[in-house]
Amino acid sequence: MNDSTLTMMYSVCSVVIVIIIVTSVFCIRNSFAISITEKMKQYGMLSSIGATSKQIKKNVLYEARILAMIGIPIGILGGNFAVFVLTKVVGAILQDMLFQSQFMFATSIMANVLAIVLAGVTIYLSAISSAKKAAKVSPIEAIRNSGEIKIKGKKVKSPKWIKKVFGLGGEIAYKTLKRNKKKYRTTVVSIVVSVAIFIAMSSFIGYAFKTSSVYYKTYSYNLVLNGNQGKEVRERLQKIAQNEKVERASLTCGVYLRVPAKEVKYGALREENMKAVNASDEDATEHLCIMSIGKEEYARYLKKLGLTYEQAKDKAILYDNVLVPKIVEGKRVYHFGREYGYQEGDKITGIFGREEAKRQVGLEVVKVTQEPFMSEEGQTSGMAYFVVSDEWLEAQGQANASNSLYIQTKQANALQEELEKAYSNSGISIFNVEENVRQEKAMWLVVAIFLYGFMTVISLIGVTNIFNTITTNMNLRKKEFAMLRSIGMTSKEFKRMIRLESLFYGLKSLCIGVPIGIVLSFAFYKSFAEGVDSGFNFPTSGTLISALAVFILIGCIMHYSLKKIEKQNIIETIRQDNI
Repeated sequence: MNDSTLTMMYSVCSVVIVIIIVTSVFCIRNSFAISITEKMKQYGMLSSIGATSKQIKKNVLYEARILAMIGIPIGILGGNFAVFVLTKVVGAILQDMLFQSQFMFATSIMANVLAIVLAGVTIYLSAISSAKKAAKVSPIEAIRNSGEIKIKGKKVKSPKWIKKVFGLGGEIAYKTLKRNKKKYRTTVVSIVVSVAIFIAMSSFIGYAFKTSSVYYKTYSYNLVLNGNQGKEVRERLQKIAQNEKVERASLTCGVYLRVPAKEVKYGALREENMKAVNASDEDATEHLCIMSIGKEEYARYLKKLGLTYEQAKDKAILYDNVLVPKIVEGKRVYHFGREYGYQEGDKITGIFGREEAKRQVGLEVVKVTQEPFMSEEGQTSGMAYFVVSDEWLEAQGQANASNSLYIQTKQANALQEELEKAYSNSGISIFNVEENVRQEKAMWLVVAIFLYGFMTVISLIGVTNIFNTITTNMNLRKKEFAMLRSIGMTSKEFKRMIRLESLFYGLKSLCIGVPIGIVLSFAFYKSFAEGVDSGFNFPTSGTLISALAVFILIGCIMHYSLKKIEKQNIIETIRQDNI
């Protein structure tokens, strides 16, 4: 593992750890804030009968201590159990790749200690903040539950467009949110954190999969046979292609065309490197890979690209979708992109063969594509290559150059054993791609388990935060709702007001959360770019999903709270004390 890869991994891990810590700290702090808000009237009553600020503060801290003594051990045990399960699952998935080794579960003392310290400090800071808040509230203000309500002239005045667009219900909803600013802010912050984390994590998963090239490994072949140069080897490979176990085959012939480097059209990234390498070498040459892929496969490839044989038979198809290295501040960083800058219609002149038997040829590019032959999906490769017809390569006297046979079969292992017995000393090597693909799928599954599992946990934390905040706020406002209904607000108007409140919550949260999520996505991009720079992708899908989820979630929670409120008796709700 090179330095750039390690740097990328450390950068990514750092961003993920920061997100975990921030999310966890916010969740704990928000839970304490909700708990104190619910009990504010209780603390006011205790204060009214003689409880001092010190005693109230001590009560809150004692509650925090009890929660820490219960929550931290359960969290540590749960975390270690999750690691144990993951170890067993990953070991089972990757058992064929581990040979005689296996994953062993081991508890990290340092990680457990850090988790305990972090949780303890977070709980203490959250509790002390809530304790000071509870201790400062006057008894009368706490009993009346008016401490969260702030009415100061113009601060609750709604813009004229609110009433024009949403009507009287919208104006009441807007003023209610401004009047209960702290509760409103807590709810918005909860949603903002959830939205930002979801967008960031969706980008993280996208960059992780793209960097590991998971999306670029769907092959249509599962055996590759490589042979030496010569007519005899090519005839053997042709005979193997007729085997009854072979469903589809591509007999390729590869040769290099030597072109002066100064005449080659390089892609933008490669050109920067070549200028540095060949600045003082006028005689530098570039070796372009020219390849024929067999008549049947060539016909399939032309059809896939929308070309006819007559259009392409004397020309070349350039496959160009590679990882191009670039030196950035002394580090080698790989970028997804094109190695060459050739376009359709460009002509290339070069030399086949060695110096003593050189032959100059010209070749025109008929199409540039990112679709490789014998593959279901686009994939990155270590090099770009030019695909030509078998007839053209034969006409250049290069038909028996380096030979390879790509085979698609449902009996890869059986065919491999058969060929190894029949051609053990024939100069033909066999590579089982199916085994490699199976291992890649196993690795993909492990990566998916970790990434989607982490994203699920983060999403659940966010949903829990939002649910607790909104349901608590709705419960604390049930007397207010009862009063509105008692003075004539109809059920239809009441529901419309709540829906508009939900809309305001969602819109403000998205206006703040989406930009933060995009910034975090960019941070992940910069972290992955330390090793492979795939370019920054705007998190469109994550943004749309989070926006839709916010409105659905808020709507469902509000509906749930409304159902509970509608069942309550108006008179009893107004009369009762909320303790």
